[in-house]
Amino acid sequence: MIKISPLNSELSECPSCKSHKTTTKKILFPGIHVVADSVCNACNLEFIQDLPVGHGCYYPVSINKNTEDVFDHFSIDWFTQNFIKSYFNKQKIDVSIERIIKKNQEDVIIINCLDYLYGHVLLKLFNVQFYKEKHPDLGLIVIVPKNYLWLVPRFVDEIWIVDLKLNQLKKWYTSLSDSINSYLTEYKTIQLAYNFPHPYTENIQIENFTQVEPFALDKFESQSLNITYIYRTDRLWHRNKMEYFFYLAFKKLNLLRLVEWVFMYVQNRNIGKTEAILRKSFPDLVFNVVGLGKKGNFKGRIIDKRVDLPTIDIEIEWCKTYAASHVVVGIHGSNMLLPTGLAAAFVELLPIDRTGNLTQDVITRYTGRIALFMGRFISDKSSAHLVANQVKAIYTGWPLFDLYTSPSNHSYDLDENQTFLNVLRSRVRLLFKS
Repeated sequence: MIKISPLNSELSECPSCKSHKTTTKKILFPGIHVVADSVCNACNLEFIQDLPVGHGCYYPVSINKNTEDVFDHFSIDWFTQNFIKSYFNKQKIDVSIERIIKKNQEDVIIINCLDYLYGHVLLKLFNVQFYKEKHPDLGLIVIVPKNYLWLVPRFVDEIWIVDLKLNQLKKWYTSLSDSINSYLTEYKTIQLAYNFPHPYTENIQIENFTQVEPFALDKFESQSLNITYIYRTDRLWHRNKMEYFFYLAFKKLNLLRLVEWVFMYVQNRNIGKTEAILRKSFPDLVFNVVGLGKKGNFKGRIIDKRVDLPTIDIEIEWCKTYAASHVVVGIHGSNMLLPTGLAAAFVELLPIDRTGNLTQDVITRYTGRIALFMGRFISDKSSAHLVANQVKAIYTGWPLFDLYTSPSNHSYDLDENQTFLNVLRSRVRLLFKS
């Protein structure tokens, strides 16, 4: 963590002479970034520097305050370039902050979860559990956009709610920084969480965030197959490369709006066909479609839970739907985070240009071979038959897989566990009969 009160004067490295003999005069909180306003005691350079918070851990940027020269070794459009643009176009509007103080604490950790991307906010928020477990003696202050208040765990001591929409959080707000700095005087010591953008998810207790218990594996075999497709209108399930080529061509020519209905029809047909294939094998199948955008309709017995504009109540209901699902299916993206954290298993349709982001959009509830069995990635050009077969393989294969691999089913002392082995073999026979 980074101690910012009392202020550690040597928080920054001079971007010019690389000296660590710097003095940080002030910490700025303009939005996504937490910034050190510093001066180098070796070369007298006055500069601001992105502190290692969130993606700033990996892609720090510095700007000379006098010449406005930029020190950016990464030139990442969505992060470093956005930081630079926001600094040179500061917003003068007043930003509203609401403080919910559940418990007064003198020594605190600030966890800044502000971001302009939905999934980034969620992933930053998941760090809260780590800091609670590692530093139970310190108070937790979480800064979140207003629409994420419902996901903040109840054990957090303070919540600072920023009334800005996600797309507004790309910008630099001087009033936001001034307000936050005025609050900091109320505490004895303040540390800033690194808030890693891709936290370790295997130990995340998703119910602390959603207030919904995830699917219990001990009920996997006893319930009829329940599937939820996570729907998107901006990233689609295509049938083949040629179709995807035409989709990109129309998009580049700004003509997609004229033919968008065709691609939506194809996606809806893929979803409907998957449901029909599975229902032949599982007549009691429950098949939900959840997501943003009600474009087109579905035939058959698909339960359509899509909306154009979600409310908190709808999002909570969606979470309950995920938690009742054996398998969630969907295109790669942050839309898969909560579903994969609550469902028993997932099948993700992965575009080839997103292979570098593999697993960043899912919560892996398990470790080892179970994680590989329950989480599957296939091409976004896959057929409905392939998707249905993957779902079927998980649902029908889990009982035997669990029997073979569960540590509780392994015993090496045959003399004392002969009865146990007989029970185990009986279960195998029953599984093969079914």
